[in-house]
Amino acid sequence: MRTFQEATEIYDKIIEEDACNVTAHKRKASLCRGKGTPEGLRDAVAAINEYLTLYPTDADAWREMADVFLEQQHLEHARKALEEVVMLAPANYISHLRLADALYTLEEYPTARKYYAQSLELNPEKNPRAAIGMVLTTAALDAPKGKAGKGDETNSALYRISRDAILTQYDRIPSGAPGAKIAPLVRAWLRA
Repeated sequence: MRTFQEATEIYDKIIEEDACNVTAHKRKASLCRGKGTPEGLRDAVAAINEYLTLYPTDADAWREMADVFLEQQHLEHARKALEEVVMLAPANYISHLRLADALYTLEEYPTARKYYAQSLELNPEKNPRAAIGMVLTTAALDAPKGKAGKGDETNSALYRISRDAILTQYDRIPSGAPGAKIAPLVRAWLRA
């Protein structure tokens, strides 16, 4: 069994011989991340950056970079990586959702609202996380004004759309199914 150091040296040698070896670059980044240490995460960022200088249009690599930054709670860096993911994979509703979550956490509510809306537009049926994010974002935007869903016309409309999407999903839960007990609480929260 090889150590992390030995494996890293093997991948470094492969990359030295063939700087464009995609597999070696990706495995080296995964190896660094797999160490589970702050140094390993730092090395993973460096390895992914090295790869992205060669292949800047690899959405999966940007996604991996965002994951590493989120693991370290570097939200601003994760945001930038997620923006690249959205540009490279604009039809992926999860990319929009993850960017919206990062923006919401950074308290950039107007921009988060746009990405939650796009995520809901791309997948309106099975996207409760985006709907809940939209409810929370519109409520945060309306917080200085009073009650959620009572702000400007756009914000109110988006609140109603997301609220209705959540309520519809809870209305479909059979009475004995998991989540049925919480459904009345969710309905009360959203209709309050």
